[in-house]
Amino acid sequence: MSLHPATDDVIRLCARVQALAPADEDQGTVEELRLRSAWLSERGLTVVVVGEQKRGKSSLINALVGRPGLLPVDVDVATAAFLSVSHGAKDRVLLIGDIAREVTIDELAEYSSVDPETGLDRHPEIIGLTVEIPADILTAGLTLVDTPGVGGLLAGHADITLGALEHADALLFVLNESMELSSSELEFLRRATRRTRHTLFVLNAIDRNLHWHDTLERNMHLLREHAPEYAQCPWYAVSSRFKTQSDQYAVTDPDFAQDLLRRSRCEALAQALRDDLGRRVQAGRLRAVLDLCAQYLARAERRRTEQDRVLRQDETLGAELAQRREHIADAMRQDARWRSRLGERVEDLRGRLLEAVDERLVSLRTAQLSALAQGGRTMPTQVERDLSDSLRGLKVAFDTELFEGLSALCQDLCADFETAGIQVTPAELRFGTHRLDTPQGTGAPTAPVPAPTPDPEPGTTPGGGGWLQQVLGDGAVGQAVGSAVGGTVPVVFAALGAVATAGATVVAAAAAVFLVRRSTAARRRAEVEARVDTVIERGRDEFPALLATALRHFSQTLATTATETLQERLRDTDAAITEAERQRAAQENALAPLLVEARRQRIAIETLRSETDGLRERVGG
Repeated sequence: MSLHPATDDVIRLCARVQALAPADEDQGTVEELRLRSAWLSERGLTVVVVGEQKRGKSSLINALVGRPGLLPVDVDVATAAFLSVSHGAKDRVLLIGDIAREVTIDELAEYSSVDPETGLDRHPEIIGLTVEIPADILTAGLTLVDTPGVGGLLAGHADITLGALEHADALLFVLNESMELSSSELEFLRRATRRTRHTLFVLNAIDRNLHWHDTLERNMHLLREHAPEYAQCPWYAVSSRFKTQSDQYAVTDPDFAQDLLRRSRCEALAQALRDDLGRRVQAGRLRAVLDLCAQYLARAERRRTEQDRVLRQDETLGAELAQRREHIADAMRQDARWRSRLGERVEDLRGRLLEAVDERLVSLRTAQLSALAQGGRTMPTQVERDLSDSLRGLKVAFDTELFEGLSALCQDLCADFETAGIQVTPAELRFGTHRLDTPQGTGAPTAPVPAPTPDPEPGTTPGGGGWLQQVLGDGAVGQAVGSAVGGTVPVVFAALGAVATAGATVVAAAAAVFLVRRSTAARRRAEVEARVDTVIERGRDEFPALLATALRHFSQTLATTATETLQERLRDTDAAITEAERQRAAQENALAPLLVEARRQRIAIETLRSETDGLRERVGG
């Protein structure tokens, strides 16, 4: 992956904007800008590889990284076992669970698959595996994430995979040479639309079907008809087998290896992942950082203009400052309108989330019981697995929906203040809502992509580090707002982790279904039905109180932070009034040096704003 050519210029601009700010001025925005600009040069590209089981996802990853057999391809993967493959100086596999520890490459299949006899995860305590290998395609920061299949009668895999997309940069959707997009795959794509802006499609194993062009055309037609938002996404027809054989013959027969590589058609896909996609993703990050620069510079220019008016003893300034002080004082009253509006919005959000989660739980119960009714001997075991998977997915989806709702509340509160003539940003409220990329097909805000954090060392607990913990870790909302989805900015809502116990309690209850007795088919089915009812009802009973507690804490914290911000604005306004009165008594010749300095600062700000606009044009819309 190559960074956008404007990256270094944007980073330098950020440094100059930060240097412009006095130590006591808008430090929330300046700190967010510092973190985001540092992120521009550090963050790689995370691509989630998705498709139904047996479509060739794992074999494709093995071929792209040049490591045949790296990821197991002929086993049923564990439901929670996401495998992320990234660059490292040497082979390294880290298990993520209650305790992080290393295993060997040869043990990957053991920890990432299910027991073929029982159909249950061999190691349910493992929530994911991080694989590091030396590979050219990964050198610049590309990470490939292999996921469970998204199709079939039950939906748990798809729910977990959708959660992974919340924290990824792109989606790589894999099909094989002879299969058309299934209804479950098309449904997954529709649900994924809000979660990713960048999507690539791969038709794998074209060496097995001379008529693969027909399959490709049918799938493109299906997208145009059933998922038109993906109609313009690029397709790559490849043969992972030819690419693997090319690597095997690279030393002994380089000419034959080169011919196989050409026939594999994998180089175009590798270039898209390594270069083209990286540039587009980086452009989105650059636009977000430049927007933040522009916002800060606009406020800085207003402050410098006001300072200039003070020094020039503008007679109208006093009245403006007095009016501003009155507005701020009104906003600080306990009966201020923004306080009641915040309460109304929080209550509205609570109602919408409760309705959505309850509807999802009821739908989940219906799907599970329907599957039991029509399934065969192994269906009870599949239902048990899928129930736990679906609850994990529900927890992740709830995290994102809650964060979106809280972000909207912050934006609305800032709009209320602006209507009253008071400029306040979400960053000043210590809540990060500015995502570094916009989801495909929508302009709706979603959870920001987390800043990169190193995976924990073996023998330690994974406290907030790495995408695996961010997607599936405990403390759903607290982690999501405080670490995972808000990792790029300082936030104050860590105590929202209370809501996590809803998902954690339900998932813990679901784990009990793995302890099953041998029984007749009818009795076995009845046992699973009872467990499904118990788990769903427990979630429906416990969730409302936990959500209410979390939102109450959020509302109180946001109101406190807003009040503190208003108090700071009031102090600044009082200081400006005092300064205006002091300068009015000063001699004109004593003001001359200050006027020169104020003019110099205004010119510096105007120059930075001009450069920001120029870079935004270079990066593109």
